[in-house]
Amino acid sequence: MFLVSIIFKAAFGHETKIVELSSPNGGGGGGYHIMVDRLYWGSISNTMLGWRVLFQHPKDEFSGGDLQVLIDMVTGENQT
Repeated sequence: MFLVSIIFKAAFGHETKIVELSSPNGGGGGGYHIMVDRLYWGSISNTMLGWRVLFQHPKDEFSGGDLQVLIDMVTGENQT
């Protein structure tokens, strides 16, 4: 089964925002868009170096652990 979209609420400091990870229509590249409050933030892509989170604008407030959770969501890793 393939991921179509995952929608969840996430805390950004004192704010709660709606985050959507979704496969773009007709993209065919195996990547996923990251939308926060319906605004495009970047993508999760499977590159030659493995899965990477690529932001449209640099986001220094996220750690590698935060980004790995997003990758695990779309790849199905660490699901219990």
